[in-house]
Amino acid sequence: MRYRREYAKGSVAPYTKNGRTMWRGSIGEYTISEAVDEDGRPVHLANGDRKLNRKRRVLFKQFGDIPCKPYKAGGKTKYSGQRQAEEALGEWRQALIDKAEEDFAKVPKFGYDGMLLSEYVERYLDEREQDGIEPSTLDYYRKSLRRATKFFEGYTVADVDQDALRSFERHMSAKGLGGTTRLHTLKTLQAAYAAHKRQMSSHPFEEVSRCPWWPTRTPADPNPLDDDSLRRVLRDLDANPPTEFFVAVGLAIRTGMRQGEICGLMWSDVDLSTGAIRITRAIGRMNNECYVKAPKDTRRRNAKTGGQRWVAGSPKLRDLLNRRYSHMVEEYMAENCATAEEAEGAMAELYVVGGVDGSFLNPGTLGYKWQGYAQSLRGVKGRRPSFHCLRDTFISRAITVANVDPLTVSRTVGHADASFTMRT
Repeated sequence: MRYRREYAKGSVAPYTKNGRTMWRGSIGEYTISEAVDEDGRPVHLANGDRKLNRKRRVLFKQFGDIPCKPYKAGGKTKYSGQRQAEEALGEWRQALIDKAEEDFAKVPKFGYDGMLLSEYVERYLDEREQDGIEPSTLDYYRKSLRRATKFFEGYTVADVDQDALRSFERHMSAKGLGGTTRLHTLKTLQAAYAAHKRQMSSHPFEEVSRCPWWPTRTPADPNPLDDDSLRRVLRDLDANPPTEFFVAVGLAIRTGMRQGEICGLMWSDVDLSTGAIRITRAIGRMNNECYVKAPKDTRRRNAKTGGQRWVAGSPKLRDLLNRRYSHMVEEYMAENCATAEEAEGAMAELYVVGGVDGSFLNPGTLGYKWQGYAQSLRGVKGRRPSFHCLRDTFISRAITVANVDPLTVSRTVGHADASFTMRT
């Protein structure tokens, strides 16, 4: 869909800056689409093609070369140079109109139909990156859309229809991709089409989710530790010194925190007197590089909590954290030849499972260490558990053994709602 820009007549007014008074002109800009509603009235679009309402944007221009000096006339203050300022405003408005009409004539009615799908996808990903999307999420989108552009090589945006999508879904299924992967791939491509669907003559995803071939999610298959493996892990936690690895395992099994959240936990977010933990950051990974990011569930948190998630303390958790704290204080004193007071003052800026130099533990490194440690461990499904299975262990035991209600557990572990907790 094409959009036409229109401009109000505008007005001029005196403007003082840095002790200098000059004329300033303002013009209202309107973005109007070619579309019409059921009554034949133009559909006004604001902010691109995402909201169906009219929006005025004021443009400013200063006329510094036009004199603006106040003088008294009939008991009121007036300003000189207004006629010249209004003439300059008219010239500026006409230049904006000419430029807008020139740009409008260059845009085809359906601007994206003839574009190659691969080019359109790259443009969509660039837009999402400019929107500030989380890097690892953007990388996941890029990998998903790469499957589509490889299959639809040479296709234009308009060439992709429901039959082509059906062939693409069969192709992914033949390669052995699971239902969740196929669904996410199609939904990511659907989001790319939806971003500019008003500038396309057709949208291949209209009503497509109701088709019988539309993939469904593969059911989650959690694998919490069985009783023997759990007893061994808890025994090792008590018998070994509070190293980075064992403290990370203890946090996962006693709080249900995600792997990146454990690596991003700092002492400033820990209450040593109770063992309570505030989760404010996580460590993300992309292309073998780590970065600090907001926790996964930031958008879903209740506004009353200020967007923060807390994990309640317990005696076992408090003891684990205090052992780790004392261990790091001693390590800091030995490393920096510091006093105990200086070491405790520096702890707030250190990571719980990091080094005394301020570094954090790489989530990938933590995963590799767990793989070596868990060789002889088994989950309830008979498989060797991954590090994420410690989170499953906390959730399952909190509900089935400690009789904690699912809503409280879902808030503790950062799930979207209690139903998601019960499903997984």
